[in-house]
Amino acid sequence: MFMPSARHWQEMQFEPHGFWPVPTDFGKGHALLLKTSTQLLKFIIRGIQIQLDLFCAETPSGRVVGTNLRIFDEAAHPIMIQGVVRHEEEHSALTAILGLPQVPLFLFDELARPVGRLVCRLEETDKLAGAELLKQWASPYAGPWNSDLSMFLDQMTTILDPSQPAQYPPPRFAQLNVRLLLSSFVANQIHSIGDNEVLAFKIGGTEEGANQEQQVWHLLVDLFGAHLFHSPQAGQQGEARELCDVLAVADTGLLLIESKSLSILSTSGQQSAERRAKNLRKHISKASDQLVGGFRALFKGQGVWQKNESMVVISDAQKAAGHGMIVVSEMHVDLPWKEIADELLTLSSRVGVQMHILDLTELRILVGISRSRDEFLTHLTRRHSIMMRVGSAMIRTKLDGPPLP
Repeated sequence: MFMPSARHWQEMQFEPHGFWPVPTDFGKGHALLLKTSTQLLKFIIRGIQIQLDLFCAETPSGRVVGTNLRIFDEAAHPIMIQGVVRHEEEHSALTAILGLPQVPLFLFDELARPVGRLVCRLEETDKLAGAELLKQWASPYAGPWNSDLSMFLDQMTTILDPSQPAQYPPPRFAQLNVRLLLSSFVANQIHSIGDNEVLAFKIGGTEEGANQEQQVWHLLVDLFGAHLFHSPQAGQQGEARELCDVLAVADTGLLLIESKSLSILSTSGQQSAERRAKNLRKHISKASDQLVGGFRALFKGQGVWQKNESMVVISDAQKAAGHGMIVVSEMHVDLPWKEIADELLTLSSRVGVQMHILDLTELRILVGISRSRDEFLTHLTRRHSIMMRVGSAMIRTKLDGPPLP
């Protein structure tokens, strides 16, 4: 299992997506690191096309090198992960990688966990052209972030997507595409240890739904500790049915979670964007019904049991301040987010709870800014009020702060 450097680990904490060329084994080897959503990682494992774009430009700060990784989860509209190479060891690693027959590509999920690796081979002709390009643009900039790098990224975005207007005048650019050929996937077995149980995760299998439940549980386990329960049961002991995927209890309220993940590895063929959105919409409706059923069971006074058959003690006050959360594998742009908001707000009013929808990236941010279980519920209440005000369930939390070193 590969663990990133302290600096790359820090960047992974703040960036939802990232791509880095790095040295390994104290400079004896080299590798590529990719952090992105589990959904995209599953597409990559399945064998969709990916491509690396190299960009070089003259700026007032000197010559700048940038990378853009295209992930063709949708052939006409690939996901693009852009970045600036601005550290000496990354410049050296990128140059070295373009001269190697193959390198490992280490994969990290939304939680910045090393979930697996692939062998990455750069197409020979593209690789030679890339090495020549970097040779022509020798002595590139290395140093802290500045406005010249912001302008560089803006121009990269405009070149890659002409529909995006440029904010700055274009510098002199050189661009090259490098095709990446992936093989030999190996998954890491990950175990997360909580107060009540241990849950396992291994990407690449058919248990895609269970894997996402584990990710949700892993994100919340340090914050909620012994007050977090996976797959609790409701009803009479011995005849109980599942209450929800994950139950989290705070002093001032509680949270029922249903996790819904699109099947990528266990389906045949590549689904269109329209089909993915349609399937996800069905999952959201099903999760809403399940959460309503869970709260009805609570309000009827049914007992709640852990897997070890111990009772979960929940007060009437905690039930009265309930939250229902749907965690989806992606916040697909083609979903009718205003319609979904209307449905969640209607259910919230009818059931007497606050309903939410988000993905793992958003959940991680909310956990990261919460110092306690109750503060986490406070952030959920704020998101719910924003959904009421803007009339859309597509809500993203953004963190402001100084640039990373």
